[in-house]
Amino acid sequence: MREMASFDTDADEVVPSLDVAVSGHSQTDR
Repeated sequence: MREMASFDTDADEVVPSLDVAVSGHSQTDR
């Protein structure tokens, strides 16, 4: 999931729903 973190920040705004489903911790990680 490290490589995903690269675009995770950008994808978080585009599709937060998928971001949470993919990472699951990206929202709370920030």
